[in-house]
Amino acid sequence: MEEINVENVGSQGAYGIAVYDASGEKIGTVQQVDYINGWFQTEKGALFLRDRYIPFSAVDRVRPSGIYLTATKDYVKDMCDQPPCVNVDVVAGPAGVASVGTVSSGYDGSRVVVDNSTISQAIDRLANGLKVYDSNGETAGRVDRYDPASGWIAVEKGALFPNDLFVPLTAIEYLDYDGVHLRVTKDVLKFAFVVKPATVNFATTTD
Repeated sequence: MEEINVENVGSQGAYGIAVYDASGEKIGTVQQVDYINGWFQTEKGALFLRDRYIPFSAVDRVRPSGIYLTATKDYVKDMCDQPPCVNVDVVAGPAGVASVGTVSSGYDGSRVVVDNSTISQAIDRLANGLKVYDSNGETAGRVDRYDPASGWIAVEKGALFPNDLFVPLTAIEYLDYDGVHLRVTKDVLKFAFVVKPATVNFATTTD
């Protein structure tokens, strides 16, 4: 097996290059590459209804004809159907409490620290309408607006809540393909997150 590094995964101009499973069957082409965290994305198509997110550790070799995996098509179908989950930890710093995200490294599976911009990009990528779950896994609503500058999310009012909720990044436990998973219950949300912070400017939100 070749050593897995940025150079050999990207040496053939990775975007658009074919991807083959362990049996040599073509399963897609590369659409995006995350060299820092060690993942690449293949497009959905006839084989897969969703994009696939494959770690560099699953690469066996890189040739001019494409990227060849150690994994089977079935493994990619069942185990690579979601982007890496962003876990959010709350830490104390000089400026106060902050959110620090980590993702699983596609190189070796270790946890890699990412900054708030990665969390922001995840929310922006999944866009407004993303589901929000409380700590019990119950649906609390959907993202209505998001202010990347301050890191606050507005959760739409509805049947559960008579008014919008305003949730900081520090209340997020993790983000995955399904949505935003919080570390607090709906009862806490109802009483503690009903006031919009003065520093939040939802005019900067990306629709």
